[in-house]
Amino acid sequence: LALPVMAAEEEAAEGPLTRGEFLQAFLQSIETEEMEPKQAYYEDVPMSGDLALAVRWAVQQGVVNGYGNGKFGPDDPITREQLAAMIYRYAQTLGKGYQDAWMFNLDYPDAGEISDWADEAMHYVVMNGILTGSEEGIFPKGTVSPEELPAILAQFQKAVIGTDADLILENAGLTFSVPGDTAELLVAEAPENAE
Repeated sequence: LALPVMAAEEEAAEGPLTRGEFLQAFLQSIETEEMEPKQAYYEDVPMSGDLALAVRWAVQQGVVNGYGNGKFGPDDPITREQLAAMIYRYAQTLGKGYQDAWMFNLDYPDAGEISDWADEAMHYVVMNGILTGSEEGIFPKGTVSPEELPAILAQFQKAVIGTDADLILENAGLTFSVPGDTAELLVAEAPENAE
């Protein structure tokens, strides 16, 4: 009888990913300059520690806006549309994102539930494979589990930062692209006994 109760408590303790946890993991996934918080941006964020550093960076970059009431909600579960908005705002600081007029349909039954402030961001992260949905929906108001985070950050790195940039090869007037994550498997030189 104790095992199911222990398992349920363990599962409840893990819970969904919080806004603070996401920001800290997101900040670790990119290169930033060291910084020390000099002011409290939100009354519910401490002045020091990893969370304070992550929030200060995110505010300075324009990645987060808080709730508009002086609070950030670091312990609140992050929704998929909040995560999308933070990622998209950061992508925009890198000069990425939609340019000029664009339009494509998010073909999910619950796409109409996306908040206006997150609509463009949700389109961007879906188009870049950072968030995916299913036949049931894209779940903009749904939460993100800690187990999903590594895959989200890996796809963010690939799509936005470009760590797996393609290798472009040209030879005899032909050009082809080799995916960056497999480029190291190429043999750069012909063997000596090749004819």
